Amino acid sequence: RVAQALRATDPTQQHQGTVALAHVARLHHTVDPECLALLRTQPPGNEADDDLWDFVPRRNLPWWLWRHQLPGHATWYLLERWRH
Repeated sequence: RVAQALRATDPTQQHQGTVALAHVARLHHTVDPECLALLRTQPPGNEADDDLWDFVPRRNLPWWLWRHQLPGHATWYLLERWRH
């Protein structure tokens, strides 16, 4: 059902698909390859990107998600973490 929502032509349904995928990542700590391929067609920085990064083991994440997430986390690590 998540893949079906991500494939929809209606932007509202696509958004609901990304939210549903984020919930799947939080609950099950995994996501199937089909949903990952469909998520890649969505704009970066959505709810699912963040939840996949936080709840799925990083060794199971595709390279394009690393590319979206790593610059922000590297900035936090280098600047914010060491200020305190």
